[in-house]
Parts: sequence; C-alpha cells; structure tokens
Amino acid sequence: SQPMIGLIEFPSGNKPITNNGISERTVSLLLLGLYLLCALIKMRGFWRTGRFWAEEGKVFYSQLLELPWYDAIVFQYNGHLEFSTNAIVYLSTLTPLFFAPLVTTYLSLGVQELPIALIICYRNHLKISPIVLSIFLLIITGMPQSIEIHANSINLHFHYTVLALVILLLSDLNGPIKHGLRFMLLVAGLSGIPPNFLVIVFVLKALMQRDRESIVHGAIMLLTCSVQISLLLQSDSVMDNREFEFKPVLTVFASVSQQILAPMFHATIAQSIANRMRFVYENYWLALFSATVVLVVFSIFYQRFKSALSSNTNWCFLACLVIVVLSISTSLGVKTESISGGFANGRYFYAPNVCLYLALAILVSQRFDRYLMGLMIVACCSSLIVGVRSTSEGLDWAESYNKAKARKTELIEIWPRGWAMRSGF
Repeated sequence: SQPMIGLIEFPSGNKPITNNGISERTVSLLLLGLYLLCALIKMRGFWRTGRFWAEEGKVFYSQLLELPWYDAIVFQYNGHLEFSTNAIVYLSTLTPLFFAPLVTTYLSLGVQELPIALIICYRNHLKISPIVLSIFLLIITGMPQSIEIHANSINLHFHYTVLALVILLLSDLNGPIKHGLRFMLLVAGLSGIPPNFLVIVFVLKALMQRDRESIVHGAIMLLTCSVQISLLLQSDSVMDNREFEFKPVLTVFASVSQQILAPMFHATIAQSIANRMRFVYENYWLALFSATVVLVVFSIFYQRFKSALSSNTNWCFLACLVIVVLSISTSLGVKTESISGGFANGRYFYAPNVCLYLALAILVSQRFDRYLMGLMIVACCSSLIVGVRSTSEGLDWAESYNKAKARKTELIEIWPRGWAMRSGF
C-alpha cells in the first residue's frame, strides 16, 4: 500500500504523482501563489515603495548612474562580474530616484522566483508531491538565511546558484525549454561567483552521462567560471584579502548549525546552541570527535535510504556539499563566524540549504518516511511561526527620501540600518 496525506498519494518507485480531482495547472498556480504570498509577507516593510539594500544603493546605483549602458552592464564589484545586478540597477537609474527602489525590488523578486517556478512547473519531472513541495516552499522562504537575500539585486547570485542546480536536474528536458535553460545558466554564471561553484558538479555529470545537454551545460559553466576567475586574478586587492583554506571540522560544525539547527529552531534557540558549538570547536580533540559522530550519523542515514535515493537526490546532496565547502573555504573574515556569526547573516548557506531540503523533498515524495517528514514539518512550523514573518529593519524609503530632499543632505538612509547612499540633492 502507498501512504496517503490528504489528497496526495506518495508513490513508491517511478509511478506518476497524482492530485485527486485537481488539475495540474491549478496546483501550480496555488503553489506559486503560496510562494508569492510568503514573499510579500516578508516584504511588508517595503513593498509599497521598495528599498535599496546596502551596496545596491551605496555602490551600484551611485556608480552606474554615471555610466553608459554598455559600461554599466560589465561593471565589476569586488573583482568579478554581477551581470544581472548591473542590468537591474541600471534600469532603475532610468527612472526618477524616488521610484528607483521599486524597480530593483520587484525585478529582483521576479528573478528570485525563476528557480521556484521551474521547480513547481516541473515537479512531476522531479517527482515531488505538491504537499511536500508546499512544505519545502515554506521552509526556504522562512529560514533565517533567506532574510538578507530577499528581493534585492545585490544578493541575486545566491538565487542564481539555486537556478543552476535546478537546470542541472532538468538537463534531460527536450523541446524549446532547453534553449531557455541554456540562456538562464549563462546569465547565472555571469551574475556572481557562487553559481560557478557548481561547475564541478556540472562537469562531473557531463563526464558520467555524456548526453548532449549535460555536455552543453558543462561547457557553459566552464566558460562563465573561466571569465570570473580571469577577472578575479586581475584584481590584486581582492585576491590579497581573501584566504583560501579548507577546514573539514569547521565545515561539519557550520553545516549542522546553519542547515539543521537554524531552519528547525530559527535564530533565538539555534543561536544559543550554535554559541555552545563554537565553544566545542575551540577544543581540537572534542571538535574532531563531535564531527566524527556527525559523519557517522550521516553515513547511517545515507545507508538507510541509499536504495531510495534517485540520481536527482544525489546531485542535490553533492551540490550542497560543494557549495558549503567552497563558500567556507573562500569566505572573507573569520571563518568560525560561519558557526555562530548570526543566522540572519548566513546568506552563504541559503543555496546549500535549498539543495538539502530539495533533496529531502524528492526523497520523502518517493519514499515516505515519518522521521524525514517530521524533520521537514518541524522546519516548516518554525518558518510559519517565526521565519516568514522575519525581516530586516530599515527606514521607509519615501520617508528617507523626503527627509533628505527637505534638508538637502548628501546622503539618504537605506536598508539595513546604518547604510546610506548619495542623494544627489
């Protein structure tokens, strides 16, 4: 027999996922509506006037305002290309300053929804049931790591990393959609460093499967990765300030803290536990023992579900591992901050968290397990109670703009608090 939850049948094997009495289009619209509703709730402090987020206003808008379009779209920040950010912010410079944040906010939200829309529309291809997918959507919109990267162009590269993963999973699609996926993958790779971390996974898939589309995708990622690396190597100041170091124990601690504790218990409780984890990490042998225990538990989990793991699930887990390792190894600042440095600032873990919970969503949809389902429900409840309502704080844009204009000050306050941009008054 096959487990049932509500209207949704959880199939075993490769049987199609059915929605009793509900059309596929209706289900897709409902799921898209759920994600958009959660997104708008998180935007309640700025949905009417928009906002500039940190470098989006202070650096990008101020710089691109003075550049022609052909220079604006290749503007480099921290030694690399952020094509999508450049394009969105440049479009905002074509409007009066008062309306510019509306352009960046809603264009960024549209780009942010691309990978989500692909997951929803191709959920049957990915073998994810609608009920589990709805839980997944609540988790990723409510987890602490989503706060800083929500609806702003400066952090779109994290959403493009998720988009690259989804394209990896959909590489066997035929028809016109494959050309659209190629274009989106190219844009993703040229819109920041994080999407290019997945070049390892793309090349590995191309070598293993050797089908045309996987090879094309691998070639695209190699191209964009080469472009970004070339730009970084030409920027001496960026390379001098960045430390490259792989710390396996730190990676395990940060993963437990950011990928399990934070989504399940959210910031308040999870932060307290993470602070104790950081104390444990300072003791080398205790940290090594703890990390070993975590790896043993993961190995047991993997062996238990090994027969049920699909290729897509494995690719998600691998992508998660690659992004976590490279994010921590190449991060700026004190690397131990990745354990307890504040979950609201854990933006580097947004993409790997999506990879992890997408893998769990696929696994639970194909082989229902009450423990895994319970884990996702706990994370979902945390998102509903705390996460979806969580947002950063900042002044209303209209208020900041009018105040700066009335006083003719050189700076306008933007989000988050403490940041400001040139006013031009």
